[in-house]
Amino acid sequence: MIAQLEIANYTCTGIVLHPSDWAAMQLKKDTQGRYIFGDPKGSNTMWGIPVIPTTAMTIDTALVGDFAQAAMIFDREQDRIDVSTEDADNFQKNMATIRGEERIGLAVLRPTALIKNTDLIGS
Repeated sequence: MIAQLEIANYTCTGIVLHPSDWAAMQLKKDTQGRYIFGDPKGSNTMWGIPVIPTTAMTIDTALVGDFAQAAMIFDREQDRIDVSTEDADNFQKNMATIRGEERIGLAVLRPTALIKNTDLIGS
């Protein structure tokens, strides 16, 4: 997958995996009992590329990409913090309600800069 990105003139800036898949890869050993990716207590990198373990990725699926080239975040409305003592009975209880919000949009400009594999075990 990383080679596919490089052939398409992109640089892999991250690998996204389910935590179970990442743990299985970290704990994989060779025939002499040595860890293939080095000590599992090390950093979250594979071949020098940051690995982002997240449950947002399904098991047996990986996403690699040049994330800076692939997508852009548009700030639709700047962040805003509101404080109010007039919410329900906040005034009587000497409390304040705090709300923070920001409106952003994510646009994938170059989908070819992202490669998804849904068959990690088979590969």
